[in-house]
Amino acid sequence: MSKAARSPTHTAGRLPWRQALAWALVVLALHALLLHGLGKAFPAVEPHRIAEPVFVHLLVPAARVSQPISAATRNPAPASPSPHVPPAAPTLSLGSEGLGRAPAPATPLPASKASAPPAAPAAGGASTPSLPASPPQPPASGSQALNANSALPNVAAPHPQAATQGSAAPGASSPASSAPAPTAGASSPAGQADALGWPPATQLQYVLSGYYRGPLHGDGSLEWLRDGRSYRVELAGAALVSFAYTSTGHIDGNWLAPDSYVERVFTRRKTVSFNRDHGTLSFSAISTVMPLPSHLQDSASIFMQLAHELTMRPEDFRVGQHMAFEVARPTGTTTWDFIIAGQDVVRTGIGRLLCWHLIHPGDEHGLGAEVWLAPALQNLPVQIRLQQSDTNFLLFTLRQARQE
Repeated sequence: MSKAARSPTHTAGRLPWRQALAWALVVLALHALLLHGLGKAFPAVEPHRIAEPVFVHLLVPAARVSQPISAATRNPAPASPSPHVPPAAPTLSLGSEGLGRAPAPATPLPASKASAPPAAPAAGGASTPSLPASPPQPPASGSQALNANSALPNVAAPHPQAATQGSAAPGASSPASSAPAPTAGASSPAGQADALGWPPATQLQYVLSGYYRGPLHGDGSLEWLRDGRSYRVELAGAALVSFAYTSTGHIDGNWLAPDSYVERVFTRRKTVSFNRDHGTLSFSAISTVMPLPSHLQDSASIFMQLAHELTMRPEDFRVGQHMAFEVARPTGTTTWDFIIAGQDVVRTGIGRLLCWHLIHPGDEHGLGAEVWLAPALQNLPVQIRLQQSDTNFLLFTLRQARQE
């Protein structure tokens, strides 16, 4: 037989080997992709990482505002000055020198800001109503509900008259000023704050709205985790893109002491490193290394720090009061000076809650922030507004709250 007659058979015999090799390469590629996906789904355990708790208790507010808000209370008339209004409260300096009172009195909040909160969607905060808070509603049968009042038994909810004071009278004494401070020796069973007033592991789920080149809608969360003196707090959300602001560190008495702060927007990460062994602070966005101020916060820990201030020092919350904190971000440090604007009713997924409204206006170089703290829900931030510019903002409004 000639070579020409044998070549077709010889060529046909070699084709299955090439196909087998191609299939083997495809299978290897699929296995590599599968292993890569599993590696991302189950990341390596970080040293000292706090384990994710099981959130089994739904938080129920200790008091709600159940009556509708009238048109008159949405746009209250400016209050006439009273001869018995006490002088403006002094500024609380909560920066690098710790808690102390500045000698000069704070500038009272202007009447235009005191009588009406900044613009927000209809689902957010409303002006203070002159309505009493109703008693709490019993939770649905069969659910494992934790009454928020049980977690902080010695912190009283706002007095019904707080609704009539609200933000109309700058400098007026706060109804919370008569509430006793938490007992230092209080026990800390599951679902309750510890002796220093720090809550157990908590997850706040938010409805996220806002504006960035168009309306934004999505979901957000604030997760507070604890393991002894270690903590982790993360403010995260997903609207146009996903993002997360994460602070990890330890609890130093009445202060959060961050060790690391990470801002993630989509896949881009920026960080702040708190090197407490050397007393320095470094940033990923700038090359500056600076001394580490005491009691320095970041733009995630600040919201739990504010909630703790209301828990431990309710008498300091008065209309027109200033509370200043040093805050670190990847671009450097700045002072967040919160003004206590008054008390607002916030419509949440668990009812209307009377809240203390704090405003940090920000500036052209910094992030503006507002927070609404609910005494009836362990003073937790039930609404947060982050202002990027005059038009761009994010608004987190509570949908559900859970604790371990």
